[in-house]
This record gives sequence, C-alpha cells and structure tokens, in this order.
Amino acid sequence: MRRGFTLIELVIVILLLGILAAFAVPKWLGKGGFEIHTLRDELVARLRLVQTMNMNEGADRCTQLVLEANRFAHLTQVGICSASPIANWTTNQRERGRPVQASGTIVLSPETSLSFDKRSGRPLGTCTAGCELTVSGGGESVQLRIEAEGYIHALP
Repeated sequence: MRRGFTLIELVIVILLLGILAAFAVPKWLGKGGFEIHTLRDELVARLRLVQTMNMNEGADRCTQLVLEANRFAHLTQVGICSASPIANWTTNQRERGRPVQASGTIVLSPETSLSFDKRSGRPLGTCTAGCELTVSGGGESVQLRIEAEGYIHALP
C-alpha cells in the first residue's frame, strides 16, 4: 500500500491555501496597516504642498498644516500664522483646507502646526531643527521626517 497524497489532493490544498492567503488572512489581521501607510503618504504629500505654497505665495500670506490627533488640514491666512483647531475654522476655511480624517483608532502625533520658510522651504517653529511625525494604529506605527533643510520623506 502506497502512502502519500495524490496530485489532485496537493493541488486542492495549495489552491485552498492561496484563497485563504488572498482573502481571509488580511481580514483577520485588520486593515490598520494599509490605512496608516496610506495616511502617512497623504500627510507627506500635503506637507510638500504646504511647503510649495509657502514658497510661491506673497510675503503677506502664510500657509500652514494643522495636525490634530485624528485629522489634518492646511490653512492659508493673511498676515501672521496663527493656528487654531480645525473645529474652529469657518466653513470656507474647512472647504479650502481639505481636512483628512483618520478612521477608527489611528492617531497622528505630535499635534502641531507646521509652516515653511518662503525662500528656502525650510521648516519653521517647533520643527526648525527637523522633526518626526508618527501615524499609529492597530498596534503598528509609521513615521515621516521633515529634515532641517526642508526635505520631507517617509521613514522605512
């Protein structure tokens, strides 16, 4: 009597494992990993937008990114940059600032407002020497860095 699996049994087992790997396992693990990476990439893109806007707008205007625990948006003001919570913005400011809301348990830190120098694109305020921002949720966290020279990038 021969022992072992037939070719058909092996193919069926491999096929079932493939289906589980593609559909069932990601649902068990949750979607936090994908969301935090996507949110980090969106945050990098928005920071680069704010940096570019600061470098191209007039001297009397100031654009900043307001980062709160579960959302972020950008705000352009005339005169001095003064951050206020997104909840206090006018309807027009909210529409123009395009707030991005993190879902569920995703947290952005630290809560701050960021702006950039008009000539060099270097960060101002609390991030002058460079800083790291963290997006965390579901037991995982990813970071991005704003270098002192103004380079904005995601950390591996």
